[in-house]
Amino acid sequence: MSAIFGRVSFDSQSIARDSFDVAFSTLDDWGKDGRSVLHKENASFGHQKLALKASEVEDVQLFEQDGLCILADAVIDNRGDLSERLDIPSESRVSDCQLILFAFLRWGEECAQYLVGDFAFAIWNIHSGEFFAARDIAGARPFFYSKYGSQFLFSTTVEAIANTPDIDFDIDESRVAFFLIHPLQAHENPFLKGIDFLPPGHTLTASTRELKVSRYWFPENIKQAEPASLDEYAAQLRGLIEQAIQDRVCVEHPTGSHISGGLDSTGVTVLAHRLLRQAGSQLDMAYTWAPPINDEYPLAQDDFDERAEIAALGKREGFHYAFGTANASDYFRFFKRNLAIENSADLFEEQPLMEQAASRGTRVMLSGWGADECVSFSLRGYPSWLLSNRRFKDLFRMARYQGGGLRNPLGIARFLFRDALLPFLPDRVYSAFSPYLNMKKIECLGHPDFLAQYPEAARQTSSIWRDAKDPRSMQCSLLMNGHIATRMSLWSTWAGPLGIQYRYPLMDKRLLEFSLSLPPDMLWQKRRSRIVYRKAMIDALPERASKHDVANETKRKKIRLDCWQELNQQYDKFANVDCPWLEMGALINKIKSAPENLEKFDLLDFIPLHSSIRVLELWRHSTCVKKHDNSIDIS
Repeated sequence: MSAIFGRVSFDSQSIARDSFDVAFSTLDDWGKDGRSVLHKENASFGHQKLALKASEVEDVQLFEQDGLCILADAVIDNRGDLSERLDIPSESRVSDCQLILFAFLRWGEECAQYLVGDFAFAIWNIHSGEFFAARDIAGARPFFYSKYGSQFLFSTTVEAIANTPDIDFDIDESRVAFFLIHPLQAHENPFLKGIDFLPPGHTLTASTRELKVSRYWFPENIKQAEPASLDEYAAQLRGLIEQAIQDRVCVEHPTGSHISGGLDSTGVTVLAHRLLRQAGSQLDMAYTWAPPINDEYPLAQDDFDERAEIAALGKREGFHYAFGTANASDYFRFFKRNLAIENSADLFEEQPLMEQAASRGTRVMLSGWGADECVSFSLRGYPSWLLSNRRFKDLFRMARYQGGGLRNPLGIARFLFRDALLPFLPDRVYSAFSPYLNMKKIECLGHPDFLAQYPEAARQTSSIWRDAKDPRSMQCSLLMNGHIATRMSLWSTWAGPLGIQYRYPLMDKRLLEFSLSLPPDMLWQKRRSRIVYRKAMIDALPERASKHDVANETKRKKIRLDCWQELNQQYDKFANVDCPWLEMGALINKIKSAPENLEKFDLLDFIPLHSSIRVLELWRHSTCVKKHDNSIDIS
């Protein structure tokens, strides 16, 4: 794992070292195992290293060969296969960075197709001045860039680029407008004009002539697997999952993992602990956002409680676990973070978790994030696929079970209409009957005059706002939508300075492509969804696995209520603030309408308050240098 920063001048002008050093210094906390810098006449590159293995400390970064210079934030997981393809002897000590460069020398701009792992890298041709970059298919490693005249900058973080002293980056107000109108649609694109992100599964080429971003991974083109039984598919999946986890655990440093009552994080945690024990180590800690069992959050008596399942699983497998510690103070800390150098994902609970893991020396954090979209995909699109293939009996059997049985004809009819027929209907009809949250019901506190300047913000929609007509299309839309990488990018920004790398076994390229190749009928077998994954992990999962976390949701609501009530106590601080992006009178009224208790709290009422306070802090960060009398302090 690394943090990288670079600057290239395509017109051969020299790069000012002091300007480069200022920007690169924002990444100093990332370099737990050293830093390296390379200055050429018209290019400068910097690398901050975090080694996951002792051997990586000696790996050479800023590697040069045959007139090419490579800078990589990468962990390559198919080293054996790649070395064999590149005719590199297995005993050769070749770093991941060198492997990528050798792959580029062999396959050119198609090299990323042959890589498995988490990576974002840049290759500069010293002689021609041409620049090439690529990012892994999941987006586990971020890559931001900016082309400013003849200058090209790139980095692991927005902050490094934004802190380049001789280039000014203004707030992208169209991005602000989009966030106010669509607060739940988290995107990776920065809030600064002129700074872009390289999407997952894409490459970038830049030169004096052009800048081109191209897609290299096409999940929709993956061929269907050869016919096999459920047991055979499950066995293949289990082998791939174990390989993906084995490639990502860290034996030489503490490894942590996420855990909940759900299928994905539970499976990853159990197998990671078992694999580490086989290597003479163990999982250092499994972390959950759910609160500890206490008087405030007692154990559910007559309902599923994921905390009881986590405790039982920890006892069965012998791993340690830690309950969530997030509170209202953490939310206020999150509020005050500068949105200009991060993205808009709402994941404040992860910050105290990271800090706890860092205090234990954790270097790798495993997460099951992203699995719902593919490896443990549910049923979205499958009923419509049955209908389009005229498999009416199979569809009715499924509807009978999902709808509540023959004694519930309305439930059956509702399932058939919503899950099978509705995806075929026009957008206007779909939106009227959509089973998903209608974003128009969420209040927007943006100033009308400001929003009127960006009418396109209201028209933009997510590619996954409606179900597709078949499961493969739905999976591909989910994988390419961007929300997966948005969370990964944010966690990378937070975790890097703490010396932690997040890794996502269930987003392994080999796993994704195998899961996408499965026949649609493998989504529903024996009246169960996610059946291939369940069968593959049957010995790892508890008898009951569910993401039905009532205590955690209660805690999250209580934290937000506490924040709302605290803001209400200090609403007068907002009275003289004149943020042009917000209808301040409406915001103050929203603050003053804080519910008295949890029973009256409605999350949909809180969402616009959340987005507005974050935008207000963004405005404050962008103006406080020039003007102090309008600054506010929320604490």
